[in-house]
Amino acid sequence: MWQVQLLGTLRVARGEHVITRFRSRRAGALLAYLAHYKGRPQQREALIEAFWPDGSLEAGRNSLSVAISSLRSQLESPDDPAGAVFLADRAAITAVPTAFSTDVESFEAALKAADESPDGGPEQLQQLTDALALYVGEFLPGCDESWAVLEQRRLAELFEHAQHRAVAQLR
Repeated sequence: MWQVQLLGTLRVARGEHVITRFRSRRAGALLAYLAHYKGRPQQREALIEAFWPDGSLEAGRNSLSVAISSLRSQLESPDDPAGAVFLADRAAITAVPTAFSTDVESFEAALKAADESPDGGPEQLQQLTDALALYVGEFLPGCDESWAVLEQRRLAELFEHAQHRAVAQLR
C-alpha cells in the first residue's frame, strides 16, 4: 500500500521507496486528487476540466493519459497485476482503495475517534493530540486549484477546532 502524505508536502512512500517528484506538477496534483478521493470513479472529462482547463478536449485527453501512464510507471512494480493502482476505462479513472492510504484519512479518523470518546477524558485528549501531530502543514501547499483550496480551508478549520478542544482540556 502506498502511504500518501498530503499535509505539508506531497510525498508518496511504500516501504523504502519514496517519491516526491512527478512528471509534472499537474501529474502530482492528479495523484493527490485521486488518492484523496480513492474508490470514487472520477469522470475523465471532469479531470480534464479540473487539471487541463485551458486546452482543447483532445489535448486534455492526451495530457490525462500521459499523466496516468507516468503515475503508473512510478507506482506499479512489474510484479503488480494490471489495475493494481488505478482502474481506468473510457469514461472514468479510480484510485484503487487498497492501493493508497493518506495522512488526511488518519487525521480525520483520529478526530472522529476523539468525537466518540468521553468528553474531557484522557483518551479523548490523546486522540486529539494524535490528530494534531498528523497535521504537519497545509493540505498540498502551493496548489491553487479550486478543489485543493477548499480542502485546505476545511482541514485547517478542523485542525484549529482540534487545537481549541485540546487546549480547553489541558486547562
